[in-house]
Amino acid sequence: MRKTVFKAGLLIIIALLLASILAGCVVIEKETPGVPETKAEPIAPESSEKQIETTLDPVESSNNSSEEKEDYSIGETNVSVWQDSIETEWVKVAVPVTNTGNANLYLETGTIDIEYSDGSLAQTLSMVSVYPQVIAPGETAYYFEETMYDGTDTEGLKLVPHVKAEKAKVDLIRFEVSDLQLKDEDFFGVKVIGRVMNNTDKDESMVYVVANLFDAEGKLIGQQFDILTDSLAAGDKIGFETSYLSSDLEVSDVANYEVIAFPYQYQW
Repeated sequence: MRKTVFKAGLLIIIALLLASILAGCVVIEKETPGVPETKAEPIAPESSEKQIETTLDPVESSNNSSEEKEDYSIGETNVSVWQDSIETEWVKVAVPVTNTGNANLYLETGTIDIEYSDGSLAQTLSMVSVYPQVIAPGETAYYFEETMYDGTDTEGLKLVPHVKAEKAKVDLIRFEVSDLQLKDEDFFGVKVIGRVMNNTDKDESMVYVVANLFDAEGKLIGQQFDILTDSLAAGDKIGFETSYLSSDLEVSDVANYEVIAFPYQYQW
């Protein structure tokens, strides 16, 4: 009898323990679904899509800016290699840029890659000057450099120019030039002499005078300049002589030339 009561009591205790365990399981199942709901809120897909749209905005803006700058054209480039009297090799490059838009353009210094005929890189010229800096619609400026040649082959060279142009924020100013003469130099090829007059009502402290030299085919074969460091008062006139570090040119090589005088201008 006692064994029967003991077994019955034991069964009741076991039943109560199982009920308690099952009740605990039910509670855990109810609490668990709430955890992922709380964690999922910060990584909602909608937030990710908004971030992607934001990153695309600068790209679209850049494309629009690029289209605005496509108001110029690059003409036929010119590259040649020559040796001086001590057999040092020099390379001469010229890149014409014409303003094909409706507004004045401002040109910055650029980079020109010199490639061999197979497309491999022979030499890179950086900070190549361009004159004049500001050009009107239809006007042409020239990137020009003459420096020692680092390459090995001189045949089939071609240029890959990297031009920097934007709409001008500064005025287009030209000074009057006169009494021009093209002369042979004993050591530096040819030179141009003449006078420049400040035909504005403002004194200038730094005036650039640039001479572009062309062959019979109209290609730029030389570019020389003079910098007037003395102040040029309004209405005043002063002489100049252009020159360059080294040149293989003689007067007989030059079929035509132009001289442009202007104040040095930097655009921010």
